[in-house]
Amino acid sequence: MRRSPLLLGLPLVGILLAGALKLYMSWAESQPVTLRQDLPQLEAALADSHWVSPGLAPANSTRRALYMVSFRSCPWCVAYEKAEFPSLQKAGIDTRVILLARRDQNGQPRSNPAERATVAQLWRTRDWGLYERWTAIPADAWAGSGQVPPSAEIDPARRDAVEASRAAVDRLSGLLKSNGVELHYPALIYHAADGRWRAFIGYDEKAARVIRADLGVG
Repeated sequence: MRRSPLLLGLPLVGILLAGALKLYMSWAESQPVTLRQDLPQLEAALADSHWVSPGLAPANSTRRALYMVSFRSCPWCVAYEKAEFPSLQKAGIDTRVILLARRDQNGQPRSNPAERATVAQLWRTRDWGLYERWTAIPADAWAGSGQVPPSAEIDPARRDAVEASRAAVDRLSGLLKSNGVELHYPALIYHAADGRWRAFIGYDEKAARVIRADLGVG
């Protein structure tokens, strides 16, 4: 019995649809998310987050700025910074880094005393030079570098600064979640040239190109 040409073509249609879906999913995963909820609260949370930056844009402006939420040993944060910060900074984009020393998890430490001391100092002083010195050497070599700021283990003010950095990231996490975005690292948040607030989680070369275009960087 001869099969209908329509039935014979169904497997091919299925293959084409599956391929198209795969391409779409790949494209969607590389697209920053446009944030639409709680934008005044988001702007306030970013302003209060004690970010550090090279100072390429006015501190009270979110235009021409990209915020990166990070912790020191985050591999994808380091990769994004090395690949993208130079071209962004050359174009006048203020790269604003929001750092935290992560809380322990299931009784296991996820930061060390040197990292907590440095996060506390950055929260208190917003010293870009200190950040550059910290990130210029391997994370595990910092403790023995002779450049670690005073301890945050015994100084209540510095200990409070570490907790404030964590609370700031918690606040940002909640605001991103209201926009359907789960905060992981790096979390990249920026005000696009067309006025939209956008966010992307992780490091993806395709997304990095989109971010540059959104910020007007050629």
